[in-house]
Order: sequence, then C-alpha cells, then structure tokens
Amino acid sequence: MRRMMRQSPVRIVRIVAIVSMAWAWSWAGSHALARHLAALSETHDIRVFDQWDGMGYLAVSGLAATPDGRLWIATFRDLASYDGIGFQRVMLDAPRSLGPVQAQVLRCDGEGRLWMGGGAVMGVLERGTWRLLGSEDGVPRATIRSLAIRRSGEAWASWAGGVLRVRGWRCEPMDTPPGSERGACALVVDELDRLWCSNARGLWRRDGEGWVPEKGPTRVAGQGLCGIGAARGGGIWVAWEREIWRFREGAWGEGKERPQGMLGDAVTVLEDRYGGVWLGGWATGLARFGPGQEVEVATAGLGLPNNSVTSLVEDGSGNIWVGSNGGALARVRRLSFRVFGAGSGLGATVNSMVEEEPGVWMVGTHGGGLMRWRNGMFETHPAAGRELGDGVVVQAVLRDRRGEFWAGTFKGGLMHGRDGRWTAVSPAETGAQIIRALHEDRAGRLWVGTAAGVAVREEGRFRVLGDADGIPHMVVHGLGEDAEGRMWACGMGYGLFRMGKERFERVPVPGLDERQRFACLAGGRDGSMWVGVLAEGLVRVKEGRARLYGREAGLRVGDAMAVAEDDEGHVWIWAQDRCLRVPVASFDAVESGKASRLDVRMFDRRDGFPGMPRVGFHPVVTRGGDGRLWWATGKGLAVVDVKGLPVRVAAPGVAWRWAKDEAGMREVLAGPGGVLALGKTRGELELAFRPDRFDGGEHVRYEARLLPHGGWQDVFNVHRLTTKDLRPGTYRMEVRASEREGEWGAPSAATFELPAPLWQQEWFAGLVVLGVAGAAVGVARRVSLRRIQRRMREMERETMLERERTRISQDLHDDVGAGVTQVALLLERACRVEAMPVEALERVREGLRVARGTMGSLDAAVWAVNPSNDTWSELVGYLGQMVVEFCGNAGFRPVLELPEQVADRPLGAEWRHHVVLIVKEAVNNAIKHSGGTEVRLRVAEAEGGMELEISDDGMGLHGQEPGGDGNGLTNLASRARAMGGRLEIQGREGRGTTVSAFVPWPGGTT
Repeated sequence: MRRMMRQSPVRIVRIVAIVSMAWAWSWAGSHALARHLAALSETHDIRVFDQWDGMGYLAVSGLAATPDGRLWIATFRDLASYDGIGFQRVMLDAPRSLGPVQAQVLRCDGEGRLWMGGGAVMGVLERGTWRLLGSEDGVPRATIRSLAIRRSGEAWASWAGGVLRVRGWRCEPMDTPPGSERGACALVVDELDRLWCSNARGLWRRDGEGWVPEKGPTRVAGQGLCGIGAARGGGIWVAWEREIWRFREGAWGEGKERPQGMLGDAVTVLEDRYGGVWLGGWATGLARFGPGQEVEVATAGLGLPNNSVTSLVEDGSGNIWVGSNGGALARVRRLSFRVFGAGSGLGATVNSMVEEEPGVWMVGTHGGGLMRWRNGMFETHPAAGRELGDGVVVQAVLRDRRGEFWAGTFKGGLMHGRDGRWTAVSPAETGAQIIRALHEDRAGRLWVGTAAGVAVREEGRFRVLGDADGIPHMVVHGLGEDAEGRMWACGMGYGLFRMGKERFERVPVPGLDERQRFACLAGGRDGSMWVGVLAEGLVRVKEGRARLYGREAGLRVGDAMAVAEDDEGHVWIWAQDRCLRVPVASFDAVESGKASRLDVRMFDRRDGFPGMPRVGFHPVVTRGGDGRLWWATGKGLAVVDVKGLPVRVAAPGVAWRWAKDEAGMREVLAGPGGVLALGKTRGELELAFRPDRFDGGEHVRYEARLLPHGGWQDVFNVHRLTTKDLRPGTYRMEVRASEREGEWGAPSAATFELPAPLWQQEWFAGLVVLGVAGAAVGVARRVSLRRIQRRMREMERETMLERERTRISQDLHDDVGAGVTQVALLLERACRVEAMPVEALERVREGLRVARGTMGSLDAAVWAVNPSNDTWSELVGYLGQMVVEFCGNAGFRPVLELPEQVADRPLGAEWRHHVVLIVKEAVNNAIKHSGGTEVRLRVAEAEGGMELEISDDGMGLHGQEPGGDGNGLTNLASRARAMGGRLEIQGREGRGTTVSAFVPWPGGTT
C-alpha cells in the first residue's frame, strides 16, 4: 500500500480505471450470460459434494470413473475415491526416492486400469494394486499435465517440456509438434485409437512415428485453440476462442458458437451419450451444447460451486461429474421432466391443455384465463378476449376435429371458440356452470363433465344425462374412451361407469367399494381402461375383468391422481410425490402368471418431478404430436420425453466394502472359496456394502437374508448389516438391490464360518471320552444350548425394537408428514383467496406459520427416532445442517467448526435428542436476543464425551449473570446436568455470548 501511495496520481487513476472497467465487463458479461442463455439447472439436477459429504481437499484437478463403480478424484494434493456411499482418501505407498505423490490428472483405459499422473510421478492401478513410476523409470521431474491411453495399453503423457510415451513400464521422451515448447500440450485418443495433440500452434495427429498438422476451418483463422476432446462415433471436438467444431473422416462439421462471457477461456471438452457437448472453462464455468444449436450454462451463480472447471467425466448412467479448482465436486444429472412455470411467464396454475398445432399449446389456467405456450414461453392467448382473460378459472380445454375450441370454466359455464370469437353455452344446456372435463369421441360427439353430472352434444344440440341414462348427479373427475369406442366416466365417491348399449353401467372392481374414490382414467391401445384410485393404486379393466394393482404387485403408489399411456407401450401413474412408469407388457406378464411383480421405474423430485397434478380436471395429461407427454401441474406445464428415457433400468448389483469382527476390518472375499473364519468370536460380524455403480445410491433400496435362517427382509437405505450371538456353523449373508422401485437384482453373497467351541471339536471330544464321563459332556452341552437360546431371544427382541422404531419413523414421515404438508398447502392456497376478510386472512396465515413450524419439529422427531441415525457421524452432520437452516431463515451467517474425521460411534436416540435440543436452544437464544449477525458452532470429540460451543457476535448478556434466568439459560444448564455433563456461559456486554458444554458419551460408550 505504501509503495502504491508513492506512485504518481496519474498512474493511480489509471490503475483504478482499469480495475473498474474489468469489474464492469465481468459483471455485465455474467449478467448477460444469465439473461440470454438457458440455465443448465432447468434441464439438469446439479448436486455439489463438499466437506459436508466427506470430501477432503476441495481443489479438484482430475476425474476418472472405473468399471468397479468408483469415481476417482485427483485434488492437486492427493488422491481420493467415491463409491456412492462416501469418500475415501487413497494413501499411495511410494518409495522415498519418489517423494510425496501429488495426483494431477487421471485416465481409465479400456482394460479398466486407472492411470494417474502427478508431480514427477506416474502410477497405474490394476486389480487393486498400484505400480508407481518415477525418475528411474524415465518420468521427468515436473508435473504431468495430460494423459492419453491407446488400446494397446500404450500411454502418452505431456508436461511443460514435451511429450512422453510409456511402453513396457518405461517412459521415453518423444518428438513434439512445433509450438509445444511454449507449454504443455493436450493429448486425446479418439474412438478409432488415433492420438491427437493440441498446443499453442494448432492441432496435430500422430501418424506412425511423426506428427501431421490438421488445418482448422477457414472461419476460425486467427483464433487461438482452447481445448480438444474425443467425439462419439469417431473424430474429435476442437474448441477455439469463439467456436467449437467436430472433425471426422477428414472433414469439419458445422460449428457452434461459444456463449458470450465464455470466449477465449481454456476448456475441457466432453461429448455425452445423448449427443451433447460439454465445455468446462478454467475461469468461466460450464456450458452444454445440445444436438442442435441450443446452449445451456452453469456458473457459480447458476448451480456450480465455482467457475473454475478443471475436469469432466461421464459415468455409466450418463451423469456428468464436474471437478473445479476450489469448488469441490458437482454431479450433473439429466432431468427426466421439464417444467415451464413462473420463469416462462406463467402467473397461475395450469389446469388443462390442448395442442393447437405442432409445438403450440392452448393452456387453461387457474385464475390466469386462457394462455398460449410456444417456444418455451407463455403469453395471453390471442383469442382469449374478455370472456377468458385474466382472472378467469379455465378448468378444461379441447380442440375438436373441426378445429374449433371449447373451454370449460369455473362458474362461467362452457365457452365455444370459433373464427377467433367465443360464445357462451347456456348452463341450462350443460346442466351446470362448473365444467371440469371435456372429451370428443370418435363419432364426433362432445362429452362434458360437470360438477353435476355429464352432458353430451350431438348434431349441434346438448343433452344432459341423468338417472335414466345410468349417470348419477355427481362431480365428474374423468372422461375417457376405450378401444371399442365406449365412453367411461368416474367421480370421487361416486363410482366408475361404462357406456353400454343404451345407457351407462356401473363397473364393479373386486376388493373395492363401488363408491371408492376413483380419481382419473385413460384408455389403452389394447382395449384396456386404466383407472386411478386414491389410497389404493391402479385398476386395469380389460375384456370385462377388473384387477387392482397395488403394493403386492410392486406398485408402491398410494394415490394414483393421473394416468396416461404413451406411444412406447408404457403406462404412467402420477401420484402426489412420485411418478411411476410401467410397461403394458409387464401387466400382461403378471396376469398370466409369468411374473409376480411389475417392472416399475420410479421418478421423483431428483428427476425434475414437479409434484401433484391438477386432480379432477380433464384432460390433465395429453400426448403431443411428437410423442411427448404433457402434464398440468401446480408448478406449471410439465413435459417428459418418453423416447429419450431408458426402456428398462437394470437393477444394480451389490459390492462388498469390508467385514469387521473382533480381529478388525478385512476384505470380503468373493467366489466359492471366499469364506470368512471368525475364529473365537461369538458370531459378531459387521458387513458393509454398496451398489456396484456409484451414481445410483440415491434411488437404491436393499433386501437381505441370512441363510440358513429366514427369508428376505427390507433393510431400507442402510449400507451395513450386523450379526451376533449365532450358533457355530457356516452362514451365508445375501443382499440384493433395486433401483427406482424396479425389479430386484441378483444377490451378492458373503459366506462366513463360526467354528464350534473347544469342547465341541473332534480332537477334544476324544480326550473327553477317554478321561471324562459322558454325562459331564451332556450337561455342558445343555447349559451351552440354553445360553445360546436365551441370547437368540434377546437378539430377536432387539431386532423387533429396531424394526418398530423404523416403522414409527416411516409412519411419521409418510402419513403424519404428508398430512401436515397437505394442511400447509391448503393454507397457502387459502392465503391467495382475494375475497377473504382481513381478520380471517391473518388467522389463516397464523395457521400456516404453525403448520410450517410443526413440519420442522416433525422432521426433527423423525430424525431422532430413525435407528439409521444412531451414530456420531450422523449427529455431527445433523447439527451442522440445523444451524445452517436456522441461520439462513433468520439472516444470520453460520460458521461451522466440525471434525473432519468422525468415527461411526453408536449413540442412542434419547441422548441424541438432548444434544440437539441444547444446540437448538442455544442457537435460538443467539438469533433472538444477541442482536448480532453471526452464529458459530464448534463440535469436537473430547476424552470421554463431546464438546459443544455456540457463540455469537452480539451485544452480550446485558449485565446479566451467566447463571441468570435470562434467555432460557437455566434450561440449558439443567439439560446438560441431566445428561451428566456441564455447561458454562460466558459473555461480556458488546462482545457476544459463548455457551460451552461437555456431555459424556451415553452408557459407557468409548
């Protein structure tokens, strides 16, 4: 600073001006980027992994995915792996001559071997064993910057001084293309096994023992080359300063322009399995080019943790993993659903829609009138007019075969649109002012479902159906037509009806009451009628036979609120919190006895699922002319591209991580000879497992069985199993997995043997026969058997208690939680009622605040009851998450000091609950009374217990004694003493308050 002040005023002004201009350009560029380009988060889910997930050093330099289901991360400092459960730091046992191993770049070859390049060292991981190469093997004393592996196993590496070839575990320097002496070049091997190199001078291809230059397109003349990557189907992608091009079979394809704000940056290039091209910029974030000209971006302000993207890799399921320098690791998963809502100009809920022409949709909204969707944006429909403008609730829309439009409204009756003008149909003609459903059958008749029944329009005239026609006075929730041209109708609490020869007839469903809550229906191509039933599942009516499908058939859906059949032979069932897709052939297999369960694929919020559809309106789901399914939801217009989804999801396998007994942790051996001998244990063994592909852990559930005992049992989402108090013998633990509610995969088995006690072994029995009477042996055996039986009964009681805790946790979450959420949603809708008196509105808002508080308390109770959270690591993570959420809601800045490595120490639910309440009350006091802006939480492991420290930067205790009654401090001290611990409170006025507590481990835990 002093040196700068000594400079001339003119120079200082110039420096300030340059800095200001750079900042303004950066700000304008970033805002233009966000304003003119689509955000990648609209079509992809971006999840960031950092230290909270167990990630170590956050500066990622290289990524690679290996066939065993692991992601490998080079972090400029060390090497780590991620198996879908957690991160593990990899310690390489390197000779002293190599010095410290610093991983820099990673590549996986066709044989599944992992190659690593770092500072003055290279390594290869093959069959669980690392082989390291150093200076004595020809590796230069410099940092390896790029790796490329050919099919023969020949590796090529680049560094700042040139290019190496690794063959026969020896590194030999090779000739380099002109310009490589200016810095490290990038190396890539394409799908045809050709080696490519890019440097400051251009693009080169290895031909025999030399380099052949490749000229770029004329349009990029004068632009610097920024990165290269292999292209699918052969060839490479080349990124210049402003464009990217594909080169294949000696010709350049059509160029794509790089987004504004991302020009000129060095990039990592990757093409995914869907034809998208990804550019990761060293300073500008991430960009994805679709198969066409569409471009989507992600930056630090649009989903990424950091703008410095250093590496990209695609896993076996098509997810893109993004490494960044200082921003940890991000996984970019393609969303199955795309939702167009408020961000696309929609100001109301979508109730129904109809396709006017390819790519253009007429949309009926809840209070926004009639709108049109086109090119991703909503606008007021040009033909809406005063009759269907803003404020009107349009519940159903239809375009008939003559090209005329129909709109059913709430209390406004039925509207008919023709030649750009709308005319109202008299409620006397339709029988009601509330129109909920519209359908045109193959005979050209218009069917109208109302809040009072059904009406039909034939030969230009309406007729209201009644008891004589078999239709009761009911609220219609669905209209449909089967393959034979017969009409169907349903209503919640009224029943299911099908048109007979002259009148409608009630359709009975075995196992259901005739007035069951039938919520929706849709006709199938094979003559089936699909009917959704609330709280039950899905009914299929085919050839006069009705069958209910629910949990016993693998259809884990409580409320089927909307149903549709796509052009690919699948049935889609939309529930409140998930959407299920089932092949029609799977229903046939179950009905014929060839299968016992349906082949189900589940989609939830992690796939972009927007939530509950608009129940009771029709059509709420429609097939577009391009085969995509469009859904009316509370968040907007949702679309799913059924052709772009996998037809079948293969169930993941199970890989064993480790086994742990009295002798310590060991590897689980595979194959017939892989038997674990437990030695002189009491049958206590802990087995840890994971899915065999690291990207599927969030959607995977497990079942396990112990042979020769019992059958399959659901183990929920835990990844460890424990056995104890088993009788001597050989046991087989089998675990199988299922993803997205689909079929179970092949089980993975771990065999272990518990040898008989000394007195039960043959050689000892011989000695006993010679020296001891047979009666003594019998008594000893009888006592031993009783002890084992008693221990088995205790184990059964413990297992039943844990199952009951798990059941209570599930019931609280699924039933009570869903109910409270529904109450909150209803209160939110009530808050939007414009005609509500002010006093009533305040009471509704107070109820909404109470409901939201109850949801938070219920989440805490579910967490405390769930036995899978009975560990030290889960408690530490929960405390940090709780403090972040409290501070975020109150506008405070959270500062967390949590231990980096936490042991899996078992802790009881009551003990965890008390600790959570201490932290919660202390943080709550700081937020309410401190008057500060920051809350700091420190958690540490001490001898015999845990240390907690909660502090703020507020105004202190205001003259109160630390042990006084202010701010609930007495409650904190009492709770700590009840746990056998101690609590101290220190604070000086104007310097904040610190609450320090020590609580011993429960029940003698060490």
